[in-house]
This record gives sequence, structure tokens and C-alpha cells, in this order.
Amino acid sequence: QMNTLRGYAKERDLQVVQEFRFSESADSKIRHKFLEMIEYVKDNADIQAIIAYRVDRITRNYRDAVLIDDLRTNYGKEIHFVYDHLVICPKTVGRDITDWDTKVYLAKQYLNRLKEDAHISIRHKLKNSEWPSKAPFGYQNITNEDGKKWIAPDPLNSKIVIKAYEWYVTGAYSMSQVRDKIKEIFGRKMGKGFVDFILKNPFYYGEMRFEDKLYPHRYQTIISKHLFDQ
Repeated sequence: QMNTLRGYAKERDLQVVQEFRFSESADSKIRHKFLEMIEYVKDNADIQAIIAYRVDRITRNYRDAVLIDDLRTNYGKEIHFVYDHLVICPKTVGRDITDWDTKVYLAKQYLNRLKEDAHISIRHKLKNSEWPSKAPFGYQNITNEDGKKWIAPDPLNSKIVIKAYEWYVTGAYSMSQVRDKIKEIFGRKMGKGFVDFILKNPFYYGEMRFEDKLYPHRYQTIISKHLFDQ
């Protein structure tokens, strides 16, 4: 996409002064890079245009669309959507504005479908006793010989988890002292909050906590339920 945008600018004799790459979720409350771009364009009056690959690469929700439209109407900027063969500017009216509005709407629907698909995928994994996210500390994400994604105990970090429970259950160590022991024995720095997270995570004995509900999992356990309860 970046090469396409650079080629587009070169063909139209537009000098590229800044490039912004977005890998942030369009559904997050704050898209830092996106907002950085908006402010950069506002602060530089000599910038004539923004070139984007297509509408849904830069605006996946109405909030973003309002900010882009503000650049067009109040700051006199052109917005070029290369893939969509669409250019909007302060004088744009009629069909092109309708096209812009329609593509913003479709981009929002696309995001909604992604969210729905992700939700379905998560529920499917939980139903099959599989964790739908990155392996928690003490485990690692692996690929089995059959190509299936799986979660297995991490050789070093699983030992840290075991010792943290064994030390804390004696009653002789505070959480801060457990943290100090981990640093002393394993050379691993941890915050007190992270130690607390480890000591309250049921994943290690065989249950996954997701949205305040517990689901059994099929992965190898690191500690016993009895040790966790203690």
C-alpha cells in the first residue's frame, strides 16, 4: 500500500513530506497515530493533501470521518483515496460526497463484522476449552506437529510460577518478599502487582477466567488446585 501511495504522489507531482502508518485498532477510544496525523496536518498550512489507500484504511468509524471532513471543510485540505478513485476537497459536492459518506458507513459495518467474528471465535474457543488470547505468564504459545496452535508450560517461567506459589503458601513470605526471591533466584524483575496477578490466576491449575467467568482448559497445568486454594 505504501508503494502505491508513493507512486500516486509521484505521478501527480505531489511532494511527500510525512508518512503515517496505522496499526492501531479503529475501535479504540484513542488512535494515537491517527490523531497525530490530524494535528500535524492542521499545524502545517502548506500541506495540501492527505493520500490514503482507501476510505476504510483511514476512517473505520464516524468519529474519524468527522475529523477528516473537518480537515476538508475548515482547513482546505484535499483527501485522496487511491484505491477508491475518489478525491474530496472543500468544493466537493453531490455524488462524490455521497460516495464518501457511503464508504464511511461501509467501513463502519466492516469493523462491526470484524468485532462480531472475533466474538464468535472467542466463544468457540472457550466452548472447546481453549484460551482465545496470548498465553499467560508461565506458558508459551506453540505450534504442535500437526500444525495446531497450542499453549504449553514455558520451561523457565513455569518454574517461577511454581516457586511463587510454594513460597507464598508457607506464610513466611509477603508478596514483596516473593518478588525479591524471584529476582534473587531467577534474575527476573517483577512488580508487586504482577506477582499478585500470578497468585490469583486460576489458569495455572486448569481454569480460564474470561469476563469474570471460569472455563476449564485442556492445557497442561503448572500447579494443583489445592495449592492455588491454599
